[in-house]
Amino acid sequence: NKLDALNELTHPPTINEIVRQISNAITKYIVVESALFLGEEVSDLTDELWFIYCDKKERIRRLVEPRGYSKETAVAIIANQPNDEDYNSAADEFIDNTGSFDKTIEQVDFALSTMEC
Repeated sequence: NKLDALNELTHPPTINEIVRQISNAITKYIVVESALFLGEEVSDLTDELWFIYCDKKERIRRLVEPRGYSKETAVAIIANQPNDEDYNSAADEFIDNTGSFDKTIEQVDFALSTMEC
């Protein structure tokens, strides 16, 4: 299908660039944001995988309002991503991003304060 063809075209160079940037980084923390699992190429270079959760209703709203997507397009985008259970079972940390920005930052600060790396 068209989505698979697009993914086959765009994902390998994107992952290669992420790996390059991680390999060349000199900072203490590196954050890679992705709606898809990045695979072994990237996970082998990471200490932790965080699942940033947002309930479906709010995810749809965040795609429709600021980006101007139709509700149907937003639902289709979400449907093509791994489900929440897959992310959560693979994650080392769970952050609930459904609420306010301040609540999310509070959770991130707490998670960073308990990291051992």
